[in-house]
Amino acid sequence: MTDYRIIDARRNPHGKSLPNERRYLEKQKEAMHEAVREKIAGGGIKDLGAKGGKRLRIKVHGTDEPNIRERSDGGVNDRVFPGNREYSQGDRIPRPQGGGGGGGSEGSPDGEGEDDFYFELSNAEFQEIAFEGLEIPNMVKRFLLGEDEYELRSAGYSIDGPPNRMDAEQTLRRAIPRRIAFRLPHRRRKAEIEAEIEQLEDDLAKGSIADPDLVRARIEVLKKELVGVERKIQNVPFLDKPDLRFRRSEREPVPVTQAVMFCMMDVSGSMMEWHKEMAKRFFLLLYLFLRRNYDRVEVVFIRHTQEAKEVDEEEFFQGRETGGTIVSSALKLMKEIVDDRFPLDQWNVYGCHASDGEDWDEDLPEVQRCLSDEIMPIVQYYAYIEVKDSMQLSELWRTLGGLMERFKHLAMARITDVREIYPVFRKLFEKDRSPS
Repeated sequence: MTDYRIIDARRNPHGKSLPNERRYLEKQKEAMHEAVREKIAGGGIKDLGAKGGKRLRIKVHGTDEPNIRERSDGGVNDRVFPGNREYSQGDRIPRPQGGGGGGGSEGSPDGEGEDDFYFELSNAEFQEIAFEGLEIPNMVKRFLLGEDEYELRSAGYSIDGPPNRMDAEQTLRRAIPRRIAFRLPHRRRKAEIEAEIEQLEDDLAKGSIADPDLVRARIEVLKKELVGVERKIQNVPFLDKPDLRFRRSEREPVPVTQAVMFCMMDVSGSMMEWHKEMAKRFFLLLYLFLRRNYDRVEVVFIRHTQEAKEVDEEEFFQGRETGGTIVSSALKLMKEIVDDRFPLDQWNVYGCHASDGEDWDEDLPEVQRCLSDEIMPIVQYYAYIEVKDSMQLSELWRTLGGLMERFKHLAMARITDVREIYPVFRKLFEKDRSPS
């Protein structure tokens, strides 16, 4: 007798169930999101791009996974459990020294009775939570690239292909007429033979045949022929190779949505190290978000003092040059690059500018003109982030604020503390973004 063994690899330990486990993980989702937000707000934005896992901490409130327990009768239960060698029924157990229990865990410094719970997230899981529910808005322009993006489209039928591509309806439409056509001559001959046998047997029964032996011999011949005809009818196959029809698909190029994001950062002398660090942290968050969520988004980096210069990623985040401030230089360079490399009928154009708000008074009218006449008409979305260690509004902020009533796709935000970077980023790029 063969010995069969069944191995069940499902994660369903004793006293717990898979639905309970799923509900438990769902219940902890908000705690995980909060832990990610705290990790980023606490200065961990640069860790988003690092390889390896992330160790996060959440409170253990509600982390007990539901399980099935025996129903208690309530009241007072006097029990002495096996293995007890010290106490007898009725003994009073002394209070532990120090007033704590025997759990061996350190208490929290704020007096609460909950410890912290640590768990690991991979870098991909960490970024998925950090960027969940975000998108760059108004991705509408599509361009037929023709080589990189394809989708399968129905292209009729073929007489050959894999079994899983066979179309049963089309195949049967051809098989049924073929079976009828191939069986028809044999069915006619069968009907003729059966009619002749019936006539000869009727004549024998009436006794009107002069030579009955000859008639009986003829009947035997007809019966043998009838068996052969019936065999031919049965041998007509239900499906034959000419009947088969397979669904055929062809790869066709499809329109691809593509976008370019201009990251412009003020690096003038008024931008102290704190201001630059805040701006770099924001742009790093934006850069990682674009790289993770979109395959066809070009990123153009522009640093500007009194002059604007297109730089690569490394120089944008690590460059040390400084100088005066002319904000309009970055806007003019952005317009030149769009005209030269990014046709508006093919590209969705976005702009994001970070500055401390300092600019020459003579340049503010030029900034307003560049934005209203050249930049806002060509972009899908434009965001201005002002990094400032005070709540005082700058003249640049007031200049851009005057354009918001006219341009609904202009957004503005302020960052005064490192903990505001992530909330501001989410507000600017959430799916259902309300006007700032």
